[in-house]
Amino acid sequence: MYSEFSLSANVNDLERIESQTLNGVGIIKLYFHPGAQVERGLAQATATSQAILRRMPAGVQPPTILRYAA
Repeated sequence: MYSEFSLSANVNDLERIESQTLNGVGIIKLYFHPGAQVERGLAQATATSQAILRRMPAGVQPPTILRYAA
């Protein structure tokens, strides 16, 4: 929940966020508005995720951020 809040507050042009947990792995999907500057949003998500990582328990792996377009 903290991750979703931080991402929604720091990433521009988000339409919605979906998240789920599978066997100890958290998956957060960011959906951008049409016409959004996706590269800028990905950079913001990366920076926010690195800041969040510092608040996590020791041993938590850094996030893998993938761009996907249907």
